[in-house]
Amino acid sequence: MIEEKWLTYSPYAPKDLLKRVRTDNAKTAYWEITIGDYLVKQGFQILPKPRGGPDFLVESPGGHKFYIEATLVGHNFPLPKASKKAEEVPNKEIVFIIIETLEKKAGQRPDDDLPYIIAINTSPISYSWNLDNAIKALYGMGYRTYGFLSGKIGNTNTTSVKKNLTTKLTTPFLSSDFVGVSGILYSARTSPYNNCLSKEWLRNEFSLIHNLEAKAPLKKKILKVDEEWVPNNRGELKNIV
Repeated sequence: MIEEKWLTYSPYAPKDLLKRVRTDNAKTAYWEITIGDYLVKQGFQILPKPRGGPDFLVESPGGHKFYIEATLVGHNFPLPKASKKAEEVPNKEIVFIIIETLEKKAGQRPDDDLPYIIAINTSPISYSWNLDNAIKALYGMGYRTYGFLSGKIGNTNTTSVKKNLTTKLTTPFLSSDFVGVSGILYSARTSPYNNCLSKEWLRNEFSLIHNLEAKAPLKKKILKVDEEWVPNNRGELKNIV
């Protein structure tokens, strides 16, 4: 329940957070409370952050510091007109929205050497049970290919995805423009409101995807997540949990 999460996080919360809960920014405020509760329960210290910087500056029990920016995907983007419900938003549109959100948030990383994580919640537009949309958005993985000579069907990586006839979006973790982002903490199931979902539904509540090209990589296994995906130089992702 959000009330329980608030009791955990409230001693560290920004002074204006409750005011934001009572405004049009309520959904993003609830997501920030969820991330704060998640970090405090793992023993992280929440430190004073730079003004105008990411939502969190934290220090792990082992002394590793990093930033987290909490963002609710779809909150600032108009959904397709034909989509009145979250489950009706096409997967292709979800990929575009994730990429466009990362483009907006990538520049909020402070000018220092600490890792920078973007915590993305896609529950307003997708209740997907897997990471397909996030992985396609970040690494261009999962696109089906057919070898005319070999006759084999496989997957490939692409450095961009085509939004329309004139616009291509760069897949962030294959681009030098996103080396400031160390990874994303991803959730497609954590509702920013009171959560009445079953434990089985929430068993993959958080997943972490690392950026191979990050100039400030995040230490592996520093966060307790259900899945942690680490890339290698062969263009493959491995879950190390």
